[in-house]
Amino acid sequence: MTSTYFEGQAKGNEKAARGHSRDHRGDCKQVCIGLVCTPEGLPLNFEVFAGNRTDVTTVGDMVRKMEERFGKAQRVWVMDRGMVSEANIAMLRERKALYVVGTP
Repeated sequence: MTSTYFEGQAKGNEKAARGHSRDHRGDCKQVCIGLVCTPEGLPLNFEVFAGNRTDVTTVGDMVRKMEERFGKAQRVWVMDRGMVSEANIAMLRERKALYVVGTP
């Protein structure tokens, strides 16, 4: 997950919203972007989320969208501390998914 911010009002983007700014630009609207890569680092899929959406709430959507689009596969989900929750870990375990997570 990452975010990018907009200079100006961003009226043309319905997902642009103020949220936690990784760029320390709380004065600007932003969107959050989730990226899925191959083991070699090549982009496979991405999703754009509302700028005020927290990272932890995007994991289930990303996993389901990847499974719908490409089928179930033996993927390794890599998540930082901002994406880890008991519910997300339980969901991954239920799917017998492989994962690497950062913990506080």
